[in-house]
Amino acid sequence: MAVFLALILGSLTARLVGWLGVDYVDSWPKAIAVGLAVMFAMTGGAHFAPGLRRDMIAIVPARLPAPGLLVTITGVLELLGAAGVLFPPTRVAAAVCLFVLMLVMFPANVHAARMPNPPKSMTSRLSVRSGEEVVYLAAAVVVAVCSG
Repeated sequence: MAVFLALILGSLTARLVGWLGVDYVDSWPKAIAVGLAVMFAMTGGAHFAPGLRRDMIAIVPARLPAPGLLVTITGVLELLGAAGVLFPPTRVAAAVCLFVLMLVMFPANVHAARMPNPPKSMTSRLSVRSGEEVVYLAAAVVVAVCSG
């Protein structure tokens, strides 16, 4: 829920700042880009926080090699995407890349939801995870399509 709130509150706060006259966030797509950046800075950073990192490694499907390396790579990609959506010349490409990254990582969420004893930080029901994922993907689409 914290990730969802980061996107929503980050976007709303940015849009409010835009309504106050700051051109950088003078539209919903620009404000949502800020919300995505807040969200992915938070989730990307979590890939390196010891307890959360351990939990993320635990939900990587067993058929994938080097779970620790995969968590590191996805964390770096999320942080790069967060920075990329804040920089107007790279915003569209970053939003598209984040969209693809979310699709690629979603099977780990499905795996976590189906685990008999998932890590404590990964206990959301699949229906909740899926609904949130639709919102995250839609946000990336808005930024990618409407920022060009």
